[in-house]
Amino acid sequence: MEEKIVFREDRKQWLIIGLAIAAVTILAVYKTYTYILPTFSEFVAKKIPADIVVDIAESTIEELDKEILKPTNLSAEQQNQIDALFKQMLQALPKTRQSQYKLLYRSWPDTPNAMALVDGRIILTDELIELTDNQQQIAAILLHEMGHVEHNHGLENLVQASTLSIAGLLFVGDITSLSAVLMQGAVHGINLSYSRQAELDADEFAHQHMLQHYQSSAAFLQVLQKLAEHAENSDKAENYSSEHDWFSTHPNIKSRIEIMQKLN
Repeated sequence: MEEKIVFREDRKQWLIIGLAIAAVTILAVYKTYTYILPTFSEFVAKKIPADIVVDIAESTIEELDKEILKPTNLSAEQQNQIDALFKQMLQALPKTRQSQYKLLYRSWPDTPNAMALVDGRIILTDELIELTDNQQQIAAILLHEMGHVEHNHGLENLVQASTLSIAGLLFVGDITSLSAVLMQGAVHGINLSYSRQAELDADEFAHQHMLQHYQSSAAFLQVLQKLAEHAENSDKAENYSSEHDWFSTHPNIKSRIEIMQKLN
């Protein structure tokens, strides 16, 4: 009888130890994912040489043009108008930062989208421009994408996606392969979603600069609502896939709209 009692006590102790280890492991994973990984990614992203950043962007645009994007159907006049608007938005940045930005136009059938590449190039699709009602809404989209560039979200996203490979390279001191790892991540990670915090950072950037330019960020809220409505209607359409649209790479749209409604 005493042996059974001791056995039960031992099993109870091991159960408690096991649960404690599981709890510590879960907490460690959570802390790593929410604190250590973002900090590591931010550190590495800032250390990536400029020539590698350009190579990553080149590989990304080449893959997009090869597999997904089509030449723009916008007229030269339309492009010139948006280019002029873009230059106005860039005036809020230091001159040393303005030169890295470039606006590219593409068509992506049935897919309204805008993307900021890691080197400052921003892609606007005809389909997204067609959804807008005025230049302020286009400006809001441009500013949001500029916010991602200013916060270096693209590179940080790539580093997070390639963390294990990069950590291994840094551990053995082989940084010569860093470019290849990141370019592969860029090509295969075109649709990586930004984190909630990254979206809020870019939204805040757009909101503040809309206030500076237009004394109101209402146009930003309007374009978010139009895009949400488009996504909802498209989801109801047969054979539609939202894998590549603005909301696959820019999640948390409902909560973002709620925040913008409070700010307006």
